[in-house]
Amino acid sequence: MEGTRASNLLRVHVHFVWATHKRLPLLTPDIERKVHRYISKVCLNDGCQVHAIGGTDNHVHLLITLSATLSISQFIQHVKGGSSRFISSRLKPDEWFEWQQHYAAFSLRPQDLPVTIRYTLVSGKFM
Repeated sequence: MEGTRASNLLRVHVHFVWATHKRLPLLTPDIERKVHRYISKVCLNDGCQVHAIGGTDNHVHLLITLSATLSISQFIQHVKGGSSRFISSRLKPDEWFEWQQHYAAFSLRPQDLPVTIRYTLVSGKFM
């Protein structure tokens, strides 16, 4: 069709969960909020919409709408790699920090977003 531009449409909602090395309590209260903000910035730079970030001192929950330009593995590499470097170099340069190598990623139906957002935001608050 003349005058129209085709574009990709991707609306994939993903709930990620990953942990610190050996689930050690490395995400201390003094850095947790800063780490979540940094992860949000990485998501936005990658063109992903952040719906919620939460977790505890040993794991993170992240709920996003994935960008059409990235694979899941590329995205999580950016998030985990960047946040690990940020923690090690900026927040706790004199301490050791590492994420577990693995992660979980669950796709969600749009109608499941509200309940998953609530879960992600309160995960860890009652643990």
